[in-house]
Formats: sequence, C-alpha cells, structure tokens
Amino acid sequence: MSDADSIPAFPPRRTDPFAPPPEYAQWRAKCPVQKVRFPNGQEVWAITNHAGVRDILSKHDTEDLTANRFDPHFPALRAGVAGGKPDGANILYLDEPEHGRLRRMVAPVFTHKKATAMRDGIQKSVDRALDDMITAGPPCDLQTSLSLVIPSLVICQLLGVGYEHHPFFQSVTGKLLSRDTPKEEFQPLLESLHRFVTDLIEQEAADPSPDNILGHLLLNHEPGGEITRSQIAGMAMVLIIAGHETTATTISMTLIQLLRTGQWDQLVADPTLAPKFVEEAIRTQSIPDNTMLRLAKRDFELQGHKISAGDRIVALMGAANHDPAVFENPTTLDPSRPNLRQHVGLGHGVHVCLGQNLARVELDVVFETLARRLPHIRLDCSEADLDWKHDGFVFGVREVPVRW
Repeated sequence: MSDADSIPAFPPRRTDPFAPPPEYAQWRAKCPVQKVRFPNGQEVWAITNHAGVRDILSKHDTEDLTANRFDPHFPALRAGVAGGKPDGANILYLDEPEHGRLRRMVAPVFTHKKATAMRDGIQKSVDRALDDMITAGPPCDLQTSLSLVIPSLVICQLLGVGYEHHPFFQSVTGKLLSRDTPKEEFQPLLESLHRFVTDLIEQEAADPSPDNILGHLLLNHEPGGEITRSQIAGMAMVLIIAGHETTATTISMTLIQLLRTGQWDQLVADPTLAPKFVEEAIRTQSIPDNTMLRLAKRDFELQGHKISAGDRIVALMGAANHDPAVFENPTTLDPSRPNLRQHVGLGHGVHVCLGQNLARVELDVVFETLARRLPHIRLDCSEADLDWKHDGFVFGVREVPVRW
C-alpha cells in the first residue's frame, strides 16, 4: 500500500449522534496532526486535540492562516460551493484586520448586556410556542413546533422583519447547509437569499431604526463609508445561515440527549441547571464539527509538526471537545464539570461565534421553561427511528416526535 492509499477518507461518519466519529480518537492517539483526504481529493491536516485546535483558532488564525474560501487552494468539502461572493461581504471568510473592523460594527448588538435585555422577549416567545403546542395536544414535532420557532423569531427581531418570512429562510438555509444539495442548485439558492436580504436593506433604508442590525449599520456606519450595502447584506446572510440552524438543532438534540441519559428528571427537579446542561450539550454535540477550515499562508509549527505554506487545515471541534486530556469522560454530559466553558463548540479566537451570548440565552430560556411546563415530555418514537442529518455541514436531526 502506498502512502497516498493509507491517508484516511474524510469526513468519517458518526456512529453515535452525541459523539464525534470514533476515528477522531484513533487519529489523536496516533498523532494529533493527521493527514486526511477530502472527497475532492484534497489532502488536509486534521487537528484532533484541544490544544492544537485552540492554537489554530487563536494565534495561528491571526498570523499564519487565511479563512478566505475563495482562494482556489482552500480546503473544500464541496468543490465549487461557497456561501457568498468574493467581494469581502462574508465576514466568516475574512482575515484580520478587515474581519475585526467589520465585526466591531455589529458587536454592540451581540453583547452579554444586549442578550440579557432580550431575555424577557425570548421568554414570551417560548411561552407562546409552548402554549400552541399544549393547545394542539400531543403528539407533535418538537423541531417545527419549538426548536425552529425560537431562533427564527429572534432572527426576525434582529433583522427588523416580520415572522411571516421565516418559512423562506428556513427552507433556504436547510438546503444550503446540506452536502447533498446539487451544486447547480446551490448558487440559485444563495442568490435568492441575497435578493431577500437586499430587499430588506432597501426597505429599512427608507426609515432606518437603531433597534435592528440593518438600521444600526445604515445609521451609524454606511454614511461615513465604513460599510457598503453589499457588506451589510453579507452580514445579514451570515446571521440567517449560521444563527438559525445551529440553535434549532441544539434545542432538538439536547432534549433527546437528556431523555437518553436519564438526566431530564434532574433538570426538571432543578431547572436552574439549564445553563450548565446547555454548555455540556454544546460541547458533546459539536454540531458544526468540521466547518473550521483554513489555508496556511506561511510555514509554522503546530504540536511539533511542520505546517507549510499552502497546506490545508481542518480544526475539528468534536475532537477538541472530546479530548480526554481536558474533559474527563468526555462523552458524559456532566453539568458539574469545573471547566464547562473551556469547550470550543462555539469556536474560539477572532472568529468565535458572534451570537454566542444570544444563543446561550435562547437555549437557557427554552430548557428552563420546557422543564417547568412539560416535565413529562418524552419521545414518541424509538431513538433508532430518528432521522439524523449525516449529509449536513451542521449535524442534526430532521424531526423529533414528542408527547407528554
């Protein structure tokens, strides 16, 4: 067997929805910097330990790497597919200092203080969704009745748009985040979302409000030429794509996980444990596991291994979050961990999730309220019958039948 034949294929498949593929532990034990082969034939360095992933996403991300997915040499799980245009409008694909300059414009909207101030409104939204569920009666699909509803409402509020638009962006984001969406369909989907947010921006510009992101940028940053409307559209698209599916998936998967482990009763007995269970759920699930892709701009050393300019890298969240050197019994959901927030489930470094404070508030409110109002909730099918999104850039579940 040649060296090329011995390079493992990527991505491997999860055998347990709540743990990374078993290959990650095998690679970590052999060498935390492991060469893998993407479906398009690209050879990529997979980083599988906690220290290595944090280094990639912090000091190396600002000095030695690029996040620019439009570079022809960039690692790609799907060739020819990128979430945006090469005009600097997608903040996720930018490097410093431009990334930081644009991020600082919207950062005031996503502070811990702002997220906390939205808590009462999120609480009302969760209560209304549960009222509707209870009125309709069991069984129901938690995914469509609650999990997708809450982040959709929050995104609509952030964008200053009516909730009646949520079916459109739910449908589009679901297809954009699927690796099975045909390449020829991807760009038209992206363009339809771009038209949607461009229309929103034009409507907002007629009478901008400081209370939503679009108005905030139009009032405070467009007049001085700090940001273009194309860049505002790019930020809105990132918010819709990145902030919608991930939060919804975490809601659905966390309920399944708590029921599976028998810890739902623990949360029902003490709903104030919700924030701790949420952190452990984010860590163990690691749903955007293989989305942290980078391209080396210059030579550097990582974990004693030489990375050369032009090398491709994937920093594996799931591997880092299940590194036993940092998290004892890593597959265990343990709300008493002393290092609950040491995970990288929301990223790390300059590209850490911009909406992390808001996502945490949404998840905390959902599970505190669900434990209090529907303590006897349970799956209305066997776990073996659940349909998991093995085809997605973000792992998840399609439906969650429940009753109470």
